[in-house]
Amino acid sequence: MKKQVTGMIVLTALALAGCAPSAPQVDIEAEKAAIEKIFGDWVEATNKPGEEGAEGYASFMTEDGVSLPPNTERIDGRADLREWFLQFTQAEDFSISWKATSIEVTADGKTAYAIGTDEVSQKDDQGNSVSVKGKWVDILKKQADGSWKVAVAIWNSDPPAGE
Repeated sequence: MKKQVTGMIVLTALALAGCAPSAPQVDIEAEKAAIEKIFGDWVEATNKPGEEGAEGYASFMTEDGVSLPPNTERIDGRADLREWFLQFTQAEDFSISWKATSIEVTADGKTAYAIGTDEVSQKDDQGNSVSVKGKWVDILKKQADGSWKVAVAIWNSDPPAGE
């Protein structure tokens, strides 16, 4: 009798497991492609001059996003990041480019991180064109509407050549 009860419990458990809703499958490659496209759109939005470029940059961050830029304090929130980034988009001959070299998406498709390289160019105080290359890490979160936004942005510059 004990074996029959145990067998019934096992069969019931297996039957219920087969009926349990499974987690939706995430197409990791499609999510990586979507994130890669976002980075291209983000660069384009950021390279607009002045207010439009600063707003373009900030619009790809979560509302409570955190930025850890080099040689300055932490910046919290999209509004403060927008204001901070305005100094760059207002600079003469400002341009920025970045490219993800690695994108990883969690199995549940809710979080991702990307690692990449960047280059920022603008004129210095003497009117000389200056270009700085660097690297970055972004942590992204999937939004309720299915889009991706950057929740944490960390970047720093490479040392000048020969150092």
